[in-house]
Amino acid sequence: MVDVNLEWLRSANGILKILAFIVSVISLGLTYGYGIVTTSQTTINFCQIIIPTTAFILFYFIISYAFDENKPGKLFVMEMCFDVFQAVFNIATGSLMVSGYNNYSLKPFLLNADGIVAAGSMVLILGGIILVDAALLFKNR
Repeated sequence: MVDVNLEWLRSANGILKILAFIVSVISLGLTYGYGIVTTSQTTINFCQIIIPTTAFILFYFIISYAFDENKPGKLFVMEMCFDVFQAVFNIATGSLMVSGYNNYSLKPFLLNADGIVAAGSMVLILGGIILVDAALLFKNR
């Protein structure tokens, strides 16, 4: 029988991981629902790789915490590397999404402009949440 441990949810890092996962799923839905508007295929590929990867790795952390395989901060180096790199990648992705929309020449003809800007903003917020999680993890080590 597998024991489920939810003690980690009471910590600030646990709450931030859950919040980051929820925001990552929302940004994943917005991105694939409304699309990415830019003239560069490289930017589109970058965004399509970073957003699902963040959701998948956050899901891995939550599952490993819940089944007592890992505790927040136990694998400090791995978690810090993930948090810092993913925060930087998500902030870059959100910035590319918003600036790609702002520089798009056919912007007046877009029907889903609000969704595109919302997707980029949610990815930027996700990067901020992950960065705060990294700072708290470093502070509590």
